[in-house]
Amino acid sequence: MKNSVFTSLCFLCLVLVLSGCSVDNDVSQFKLNPNQSNIDLGLRGQMAGSGATSQKNSIDAWKLGYNAYYPNISVAYDPKGSGGGRKDIISGASIFAASDKLLSDEEIKLSKSVCGSNGVIQIPTYISKIEIIFNLDNIKSLSLDNKTITAIFSGKITNWSDSLIKLQNPQINLPNKLITVVRRSDDSGTNDTLTSFFSKTDESLWQWGETSSWPSSIASLSQGAQGTAGVVIVSSLGDGTISYADSAQVGTLGVVAMDNPIMQISYMLACSHYNDIIAGQFVKSWLGYIISKSGQELSHNVSNSMVLNDSQTNQAKKDIDSITIGKENV
Repeated sequence: MKNSVFTSLCFLCLVLVLSGCSVDNDVSQFKLNPNQSNIDLGLRGQMAGSGATSQKNSIDAWKLGYNAYYPNISVAYDPKGSGGGRKDIISGASIFAASDKLLSDEEIKLSKSVCGSNGVIQIPTYISKIEIIFNLDNIKSLSLDNKTITAIFSGKITNWSDSLIKLQNPQINLPNKLITVVRRSDDSGTNDTLTSFFSKTDESLWQWGETSSWPSSIASLSQGAQGTAGVVIVSSLGDGTISYADSAQVGTLGVVAMDNPIMQISYMLACSHYNDIIAGQFVKSWLGYIISKSGQELSHNVSNSMVLNDSQTNQAKKDIDSITIGKENV
């Protein structure tokens, strides 16, 4: 019930944000007539994407904002995780995808059979913070240094009454309760960012390096859940849990005060070439909206993500402009 109320409040806030936001008329991909009250630029149909769960709130907002320009386009998005999104665009199952991790050289090579001779292009669209979240009865705030967090997720610290946790939180009456680590069970770019952070913090504690999939040797020490929404729900249901999630989706869970924030850059993935004219026009207009001032400010208002700077925006525009449509000259 608590999650339903939170979702409803989030949707109400989103509607309020959208109703008050302005839209850039200088985004070249739109070719808007500012005097038109009901814009219809000829694009119709449903366009499907998939991928990262971290961007879901912003993508839901972008879909509504984009529809102000293209009311006859329905954008569908399946938040199946970064790994699923990368697989879908490589195979042609999705027209666009979102990922918290860049494609490997091998993935780029594989994508060329579907996405043209240059394969997939990757455009930074969403910069956010990964929060360490927890659920402890009557405790709403904790301070933990990077090494202690790494020790908890690697299975070295297993009780909330551990002396290292107490030392950093002397004012809190910590319970003698087992810590339940909740982690992503899917192939996740957020896992990559988090495990890279652990590895850089202390390789003697975190011995598995950067990885999209949770290390199998310690998987039994934690509870797996699908996607960002999954880990938030599972964490909310159990007392004594600790997990990680994009800052936009932590809900009512406690957030750990850390030494340094864990920042994550997420990407929109698109083909460098589309044989289908409508699909190509959609992707260029969709990405153009997302990187526009209005798109970025809307994302910030909904998800507290960072707005792209001028250099990032200009490079993104060049990458979007480079997408070709129609029969490719080989």
